[in-house]
Amino acid sequence: LSTDKKGMQIIKVSGSLRANKTKGYRYKMQNPPVVVAGMIYDRLRTRGVAVSGGPASGESPRKTRVIAQIERPILDVLTPMMKRSDNRLAEYMFKIIGGSAGGRENTAEKSVETIKQRMRISRVDFDQCVVNDGSGLSRRNCLSANSLISILKAAHQNPRLHEALYSTMSVAGVDGTLRKRMRKTDAAENVRGKTGTLRNTSALTGYVTTQDGEVLAFAMLMNGYNIGTYRNV
Repeated sequence: LSTDKKGMQIIKVSGSLRANKTKGYRYKMQNPPVVVAGMIYDRLRTRGVAVSGGPASGESPRKTRVIAQIERPILDVLTPMMKRSDNRLAEYMFKIIGGSAGGRENTAEKSVETIKQRMRISRVDFDQCVVNDGSGLSRRNCLSANSLISILKAAHQNPRLHEALYSTMSVAGVDGTLRKRMRKTDAAENVRGKTGTLRNTSALTGYVTTQDGEVLAFAMLMNGYNIGTYRNV
């Protein structure tokens, strides 16, 4: 593995494999902008579009013209991310937060800054909380049930935001990561929630509607060797 003067990674493969054998390697992208530019460059050329120059990274020229743009509603991404607990999409969304807030070099750092700022505006007690990633896979992440409840309450007070959040949550006994849980109980088709699972860690937070129509927010964070027992309770 090497890099040329333009920042393009060069991967040389040599050797041989026995029949029916495979070998896999993973390489970190040293310059993601160049990789993306290279993919677009390759696709254009294979479709017969003449492109002068080659892929490179840098500031866009002042005289540019948009020839194509692809967009999709953010809920198209948030819904599968929330319902399936898609870690990859969660990381993308985490980085997008920082990028949309003006982050360029370290979007993750900007994302954390933006999230904390939003928590302060929403009057969520977030001072003791720690956010290291978007997926929640980092063991260094630290949240409290109180902070999660405060977030859910703040969202509920904003009808537009609450409607969007509520629609992306898994429905107990119906879909997402809750499709096999709470079946044949009063919670089925009632509880809307988001799960969080690691080894020796299990969490569930969301909303439930009582029989008299009152909406309650709940958050349960469980750690230890007995999380199976806790979940059953």
